[in-house]
Amino acid sequence: MSLDRAFVLTLGDFGFDSAMVYFSLPIVLLLTAIALLAVVRHTPIATWSFILTLFAATFLPLALPDFLLGGQRSAASRYLVPCYLALQLAIAYLFARWSRYNWGRSIAAIVLTIGAIACVQATLADTAWNKVISHNNRPLAAMINQEPLPLLVTSSFAVNFGNLFALSHLLDRDVHLQLIFDLTNGASAPIPTIDPRFDSVFLLNLSDRQRQALEQQRQTTSQQRFQDFHLSLWQLR
Repeated sequence: MSLDRAFVLTLGDFGFDSAMVYFSLPIVLLLTAIALLAVVRHTPIATWSFILTLFAATFLPLALPDFLLGGQRSAASRYLVPCYLALQLAIAYLFARWSRYNWGRSIAAIVLTIGAIACVQATLADTAWNKVISHNNRPLAAMINQEPLPLLVTSSFAVNFGNLFALSHLLDRDVHLQLIFDLTNGASAPIPTIDPRFDSVFLLNLSDRQRQALEQQRQTTSQQRFQDFHLSLWQLR
């Protein structure tokens, strides 16, 4: 998927749930294999060794631990930028070799057109596929902003602290933030005292224990307002 997105971007897509992915992925992988083979066979060693090193030095250290130990290191696009450049250089070389044929020029035109359309779509989009954890921050912020004098409570556990910085750029000035210092996902983190002047209290990515403790403190219940793979937003009622 990451290699596919070096050439084709699909909006809001994080997996094999888009028709464009099913159409483009086999083509991109085939072109990549042919391009790398052509580079190795038809360019000087200094050229192909540079491209292969650029590809392997960034891809293999991330992909091999994923295959052997599990994880998603190789899914982080920011780590693979040199790898993308290597593949694009290889495919550019392949298209240059094919430019003597009409069918070769046609394939190059199709790939470049799809890439240009994808870039225009990405330019006009509110967010992009590589904002994995923060991808849905905009609708989440809209829910919080519509409440009068809201308070957002979250913890410093895992990705929460960094995501709070990203989310803060989308929140109105009257939204207050409260951070729980938590390194253990709620096992021993202190429960904060919520200022009673806040009628709208939102809980972002808190543990069940923390959420239940805040419900008891406010003598109320909570309702889940948003859920995706990374973010869970509850509101105290």
